[in-house]
Amino acid sequence: MRGVATVAGSATSAGITFIEEDYLSSPSSIWNIDHNLNTDTPSAYSTPPGPVVFHYDTNGYRIIPNINEMRTGPNSDILDATWDTSVAGASFVRRADYIHNQYDPSTEWLVKHKLNGWVIVQCYGIAQTGGVDILDKEITPREIEIIDQDSLKIFWDVNVRGRVHIIQILRDQVVYSPYECDILGVGMCPDVLGYWKVGTGESQIWNPYVQNDLESPVASGTYKAIYEDLNNVYIDFEVSPEVADIGIKEVGLFNYLDQLVFYSNCSELFKPADVNCFFHYRIVKLESSSSSSSSSSSSSSSSESSSSSSSSSSSSISSSSSSSSESSSSSSSSVSSSSSSVSSSSSSESAVPAGFFIPLDNIDHGGDYNDVFDDGNYVLAACFGDGLRSYSVDGSGNFTLEDTDFKGGLYEGVWGDGTYIYAACYGDGIRSYSVDGLGDLTYIDVNDQGGDYRGVWGDGTYLYVATSLGIRSYSVDGSGNFTHIGLADDTLFSYRVWGDGNYIYGAHSGGGIRSYSVDGSGNLTYIMTDDQGQAYYDVWGDGNYIYTACGTDGLRSYSVDGSGNLTYIMTIKNVDGSVRGVWGDGTYIFCVAQLDGILCYTVDGSGNLTYVDKDDIYAGASTGYYNKVHVNSGFIYVAGNGSGIYSYDVT
Repeated sequence: MRGVATVAGSATSAGITFIEEDYLSSPSSIWNIDHNLNTDTPSAYSTPPGPVVFHYDTNGYRIIPNINEMRTGPNSDILDATWDTSVAGASFVRRADYIHNQYDPSTEWLVKHKLNGWVIVQCYGIAQTGGVDILDKEITPREIEIIDQDSLKIFWDVNVRGRVHIIQILRDQVVYSPYECDILGVGMCPDVLGYWKVGTGESQIWNPYVQNDLESPVASGTYKAIYEDLNNVYIDFEVSPEVADIGIKEVGLFNYLDQLVFYSNCSELFKPADVNCFFHYRIVKLESSSSSSSSSSSSSSSSESSSSSSSSSSSSISSSSSSSSESSSSSSSSVSSSSSSVSSSSSSESAVPAGFFIPLDNIDHGGDYNDVFDDGNYVLAACFGDGLRSYSVDGSGNFTLEDTDFKGGLYEGVWGDGTYIYAACYGDGIRSYSVDGLGDLTYIDVNDQGGDYRGVWGDGTYLYVATSLGIRSYSVDGSGNFTHIGLADDTLFSYRVWGDGNYIYGAHSGGGIRSYSVDGSGNLTYIMTDDQGQAYYDVWGDGNYIYTACGTDGLRSYSVDGSGNLTYIMTIKNVDGSVRGVWGDGTYIFCVAQLDGILCYTVDGSGNLTYVDKDDIYAGASTGYYNKVHVNSGFIYVAGNGSGIYSYDVT
């Protein structure tokens, strides 16, 4: 078995600690541990430096109590450990280096601690689950997955809300087996193992695998990312702007033993100086005993390469490259200048495959970007604890921040009707704003009827808000002031709401998708529910079918009849992560899946979805995860928790 062992010491240099020894000679069924580490938790959503505690018997072996329970309230730095019988021993308590609050009940918690190292994790509940009171009690997950040095995932059998207390283990205290990042098993890891080369060779008699090299290599570097989904392995690297003008005709991927693993040649791809060129390889997982690779660049040129046997599965590789100018900012790109040079050198080749993503820009002004909306003039972002932000977007998809407004609380969702902008603000209700010709925001009104406000959408007559108590309807007057109409006649935790002009649809936590009718006064009436499992995080429709983002189950499609009755069609899943957002452009359906990026699908006349492409150049545990998606003004916009806002085009 390969794995990681993390050990926390009791030295104060490793963290603030407390050792309780009162019960070494005085056995008891309840240990009252008064650690005085300033870890009070006076409310369920507070963010103290919570405790992490371990217990040991008189022989030094770790023992696990029935329950660890924190006492809350002022000056109550006390933790109780309860046992079936009287037990003798000692307790070790460390003040956590990071605490994560899981506000939403879920079977999968994503924790971005950004501690840059290995960690020890302990979880505590903050609410009832299945009728059991777990408030401030230690709870044990089904599984913990370490994603990288900055993040992890925690899995549960049921939807749970709680806190995660984490101790950082310094890197020099960690012993780990090498090459865990080597998912292909051939000795290739981002920035660690192996390297790429590009060259100008075009000889038909050159055998790269015999020579173990390119014919005419001109540049090399380390891999930027290596990752996988259910069907593919992906390898990304970038030829930097510092590399002079070259006409790339061959590409080789090497492992850390200097062995050529994959080789591809293609029609010339010209990369000017001062322009970067990004390569994206997709290796298809097959069930053959041999391995072969082919390559195609974004200029649509392609050629077959020789075969190489590198694993027990066969791999067909497609590489896509795109040149982007770095003159505007470190994250923005000018695709037009580079694509024109590519097309001129490959005009005889076939057209670029349709439905493939072109990353344009990423900008981050701090905090978590929870939702995004383009009103046709500006792009608005709901940025959780940092308020509402407005951005202008130029013709190349590059962002410029225009204004920010923060009235307190947590900004969760955003939508606009062409006149006003509306922000769903969790425990602070719904807020309205105007935005002028310069993108400046002016706060107007707020209305809070209770519950957590999560998402907002309107049909031009009324406004609908998804809350933890169900879907609420509002009217808005000519000055942007709210009047609350009512709550839908079913009370269920709702994440997002959307309508097709006939009916209103709610995406619910633990309650599937629900349809509603709305009368002339804005009152909602429940029609029906369809629940195929997992939490439904988002809903959108294209006029023919309804689509729902359903967490780790993936993307679902539905039909709806003239009475608002929903019929389930299918579920498709192409990544392991949790699908959180869905939108479309009339041709393609786009969904975003946390650490796995943005995915593109086509839909046929029966509502069946087909996977086309995926891009996660901006996603990852070291940067953040994709949360919601919106399409307008010719661009695709993505809100990223911990990583800003992104823009894409699609071929």
